[in-house]
Amino acid sequence: MITLNFWLTGAKKMEFGDASGTALLDVKTRQWSMKLIDYIADDLSEKLPLLISSKLPNGTLREELCRKWGLTKAPSVSAGGGDNMMAAIGTGNIQPGVVTRASEPLERSSPSPPSNHRSTGRSGRILRQHGQLAATDLHVEPHACH
Repeated sequence: MITLNFWLTGAKKMEFGDASGTALLDVKTRQWSMKLIDYIADDLSEKLPLLISSKLPNGTLREELCRKWGLTKAPSVSAGGGDNMMAAIGTGNIQPGVVTRASEPLERSSPSPPSNHRSTGRSGRILRQHGQLAATDLHVEPHACH
């Protein structure tokens, strides 16, 4: 989503859900994990986009695109979100306890990021209430998928 949003707005921003897919996001603090980033490359942090909430717009449509498409006012461009996360929200998965299975991963709603989880080899994402992503690539207990 960041490539499309950058092309539409010129703004280098990434919402938390997409950022969590990079494995460089500390999901508890919703900041880039500087320890991990510095381990990978000294200058990597300079190349990462600003992190924003999925509730905020990424920016407004670039002036040249407004002219090209005949728009007199620049519309806001959504921060977006991952395809599986948005599909889960689209099916009504916005309440705690609901589990949606696309192809992979599992999606479920939670009022807060997890503080502890056990690895079972099943990947999944946790959505905060109202569809905002809290964490990704967590391991979900099989009995939670009734």
